[in-house]
Amino acid sequence: MLTPGTVAAETDVVSKSGDTSLHVRIVQREDGLFDAELSDYRTTNPQPIALQFRHRPAEYADGYDTVVRSQVQWSGTSVPRKVSLDDAGRTPDYLSSAVLVPMPNEDGSESDDRPWVGSVLAIGALDWTLPNPYPELEVTVGKARPGAYGWVRDADGTPRTYGVSHGDELSTVSKRFGVTPAQLRWMNPYLETRGAEEWLLEGSTLNIDPANR
Repeated sequence: MLTPGTVAAETDVVSKSGDTSLHVRIVQREDGLFDAELSDYRTTNPQPIALQFRHRPAEYADGYDTVVRSQVQWSGTSVPRKVSLDDAGRTPDYLSSAVLVPMPNEDGSESDDRPWVGSVLAIGALDWTLPNPYPELEVTVGKARPGAYGWVRDADGTPRTYGVSHGDELSTVSKRFGVTPAQLRWMNPYLETRGAEEWLLEGSTLNIDPANR
């Protein structure tokens, strides 16, 4: 955990033309979560637009992203000063991009004159200063067992992903790979479980490579 008020990441979100830009600073709060502070927004084309934080590096004209965190939207040039990143958790450094995405008109009217609505207009890469909570984390692949019957896929001999089987649950899958449930969740920041037993979603894919978080 950083000292409250410490800047954990900072970037300029800029369009390819340079006509639209926004400065973003992500700051640690006293409760261990984070806020994004927004400033210096400028654009030659005021329109409904949203700031989104995305998992993987973004490209211009990218479309809809199902795993966006902490989206905030505004119209014209009236930009909120701050947005909470509570839903990104206490280790949000898995987010690699901040993007600006033009949004539909607020009155529900057609946006035919803005065919770029829904596509990434501006991008800022996020370079984090958060310490790695598990710098020595290593995954070892154990045998399949009740509660962890899924399959492992590797690349060049390194285990990369785990396919969740029927009846798999978090604690047993974690044990199969020699990690704790907290470490498995850290490697999979979008992981969802079901019930008190923390069942995993059959057919989903888990990351088991710490470097690919």
